[in-house]
Amino acid sequence: MVLFKNRTIIKPGSKTIITFVKTISIVHVGRPLVPTILLPRPQSFSFLLYQLANGRSGVKKNRCMSSLIRYDIALFTKINGVWHNGFFDWLFPLLRNEFFWSPLYLFLVVLMLLNYGRRGLYWILFFLVTFAIADMLSSSVIKPLVGRLRPCNDPLLADTVRSLVNCGSGKSFTSSHAANHFALAMFAFRTFLFVPLVWRWSFLLWAFAICYAQVYVGVHFPLDVTCGAILGCLIGTATASVFNNRTGLAALA
Repeated sequence: MVLFKNRTIIKPGSKTIITFVKTISIVHVGRPLVPTILLPRPQSFSFLLYQLANGRSGVKKNRCMSSLIRYDIALFTKINGVWHNGFFDWLFPLLRNEFFWSPLYLFLVVLMLLNYGRRGLYWILFFLVTFAIADMLSSSVIKPLVGRLRPCNDPLLADTVRSLVNCGSGKSFTSSHAANHFALAMFAFRTFLFVPLVWRWSFLLWAFAICYAQVYVGVHFPLDVTCGAILGCLIGTATASVFNNRTGLAALA
């Protein structure tokens, strides 16, 4: 057995390598964990998934979940720690900043009011409702239930993460940035029917860039933004369907 600060950590013989700094800093996963880990009251979402994958706490072994989280961490490490350069270090913190896109939101409000008058307020109202639903479900419902730590706060990874922005104290799964922006992008995609289809795809590309930025700056895992994007697309599709059925921009013209 290996002891670290009077705590039993790991049994030798596993291909998984864990390097400890303070508590836990780096994890490189080669195969599902087999070791005995006895850390008091572990709070890391990744740690709990490793326990689940190895039958700890009476949970049946789940190799699929173990593989998923390994690939998730591996892809995060590539995006955050390998695929980076000085230009992206400047660009992506801007893209994920909510204030950076304020001119775009102002433009949409002016566009609706100038082209559709007071009735354009219906579109603005639905746009705001779409944002509110996505943010509430992601931040107030899913995040507290799942409780996954951000990579920059996860004791398994924090010392290896390149943090380009303030990490914050919130949870990681699902990404509210991803849910909110994909909800707005999908709503615009399905309601701006007067815009050629090839240009409407730019809405989704915009949301994707913001999601990628969240991983790049070190505040979310790829799985967080992927599931957030799926949630946002479902919400945006639903609110756009209601808007198109009740009013629709064609009817507003």
